[in-house]
This record gives sequence, C-alpha cells and structure tokens, in this order.
Amino acid sequence: MGKLRIFFWKLVLKNVYLVTCPTFGTYNYLKKLNIVPKYKLKVLYDPVIIVNDFIKKKNISHNYLFKNYAIAIGRLTKQKNFIFLISSYKRLLKELPNLNLIIIGNGEEKEMLNREIILRSLEDKIKILDYQENIFPLLKNAECFFMPSLWEDPGFVLLESSFMRCFVITSNCKNGPEEIIQNNNAGLLFEKNNIDDFINKIQLFKSLNKHQKKFYKLNALRACKPFTLFSHGKELEKILN
Repeated sequence: MGKLRIFFWKLVLKNVYLVTCPTFGTYNYLKKLNIVPKYKLKVLYDPVIIVNDFIKKKNISHNYLFKNYAIAIGRLTKQKNFIFLISSYKRLLKELPNLNLIIIGNGEEKEMLNREIILRSLEDKIKILDYQENIFPLLKNAECFFMPSLWEDPGFVLLESSFMRCFVITSNCKNGPEEIIQNNNAGLLFEKNNIDDFINKIQLFKSLNKHQKKFYKLNALRACKPFTLFSHGKELEKILN
C-alpha cells in the first residue's frame, strides 16, 4: 500500500473505535501498515457456521452426478482459480483415476472453464454446476474438497467443508487457510499455483487410511469452533465490554 493511501486510511480511521479482522493474517497485515493503533485492532472471526441450520440442510436428499467425486465451490472468477484444477486434472487422474470433479458456481469465467474442460477431453470427469442453494449434501458425500484460490479471508466454503467433515486440500493463499488447516493437521495445504506440490498432496491424501483421514477431519471440525455463530457472539460481547 502506497504512502498516500496509508495517510488517507489513517485519516479515515482516526476516530474509529475498533477495527475487527476476520483472520490473524489480516490482523498482522494491518498492524504492520500502522494505519490504526494496535490496541484498536481485534480479531473477530466471522459467524460462518450456523450449526442447527447446517445439520438440517445436510440431510436433504440430492441427485448425484457421480458416485465418487471431489468438489470445489465458489464464484467462477480469477480469485477462485478453478482453471488451476482443470489444468491439473490429467495428472491427478494418474493418482486417483476414479475421482471425478464437481465445480459449483456462476461467474464470468464459466464459458472459459467449460472450453478448457472440452479442450482437455475431461467432459466425462469434470462437471460445472450452477450455484446451489444447498451445498451441504454434496459436501457431506464428497471424497474431498479442493480450494485452489489465489486469496481468501478466510474462505467460507473452506469452513463449511470442514464442518461437513469433507477432507480439505487447499492452496496456502493469504489469508485464512493456514490458520484453519493448522500446519497440515486439519487438511492439506499446497503451494499456491504449484501443480507439482498439489499432486504431492494428492499422493499423500491417497496414502491415508480411513483412521488417518478421520483424524484430519476431526481436527478440521475443531478448527471451525471459533467461526460458529455462538462463538462469534461471545467474542463480540467480550470485545465490546
């Protein structure tokens, strides 16, 4: 951020009581910029997880395209980087030949992504679905969730997937995934836009047995706790008091 913009934000935020940050990554970034005093910065995780609502929605029946599939969800935009998944998928299929891919979302890159699928002769392995009102049955039954994003803060679908106990394989983009995945203890992180590292993590995922996968999923579920509506309310109350 340039000096002029920093000066502008210092003026804008001068009389602000508090600035809340959705991740520690954002907190540390703003602290480094020094646009507000450190004591005015607080981490407040977004209330992404609404427990009762999610549990109710996951049990609604759904017609599935594939029996064995991975899933990726989000706006079909540059940020979500779904082109990375499509361009990597031939190599992924060498490791997991029966793993199909469902991408869910709408956006300006939809036509380009569909062209890429056809160009790579992956029409039978990758399907793009329009935005779904209820993604939870699909998450609950997926083999794993892929998030190749270029940036997030923190990544709502990453949390929803973790809560549904869907194994997470995500890029190490800023900010959020590293905090949730916790040094590869609650899922697997690969270097952003690095196909070799992505395939390495696919190989690791392939090598895990049922009990090891359960360990990752339980850690991911625990990582969701600060992002529940209840935890958000308690933390907000503490901040305001």
